[in-house]
This record gives sequence, C-alpha cells and structure tokens, in this order.
Amino acid sequence: MPRIIEYLGLIIYCYTDDHYPVHFHAVYNNAVVKVTFFIKEGKIYRTTYTPVSGKMPVAKLRDIKKVCEAYKYKMLDNWIDIQVKGVTKVRTIKITTRIR
Repeated sequence: MPRIIEYLGLIIYCYTDDHYPVHFHAVYNNAVVKVTFFIKEGKIYRTTYTPVSGKMPVAKLRDIKKVCEAYKYKMLDNWIDIQVKGVTKVRTIKITTRIR
C-alpha cells in the first residue's frame, strides 16, 4: 500500500488493488478516514471525508482537509499511476511544515 503523503504524523495512502471512486485512506494513530474525490471532466468537484475506524481528532481532520485540498491533483495523479498504470511505488510527499 503506497504512502502518498506524510504530514505531521498523518499518513495518506491507497491500496494497489483498489476500486473506483478515487479514494484514499488517511490514518492518524488508530483512526482512519476515507477521502473520496468525485471527478467530472477531469476536475475534482467534490471531496468527502468518511470515518472508517477510531475517532479522528478534530484538529487532524482539519489537517487532512488542508492537505487534500493543497495536493488533490498530485494525489489523483498518483492514484492513476497506481490503479490504472500499475505502478507499485510512488514517491511519498513528505510535508514537514504546517499548511495554513
């Protein structure tokens, strides 16, 4: 399961054999949130954040939203590489400063 982004203890990844719609898993400690991108004509027009397990701290959920907004098209490119092109490794984006 390739790591797409690491941000202040948060990890966003996707499975190599996943399915549509385009989505990722954001993990912090034992909490997991599914991030789904809805796409029309090549543009992401909506993003949803669905709790999967555990209790994601409110501050970390805000971080997930900031990261996904800032990097959504890079994340989409990685998802296409993995799911469509069959790439098994992508370069993890490691963000070490806070996104405002």
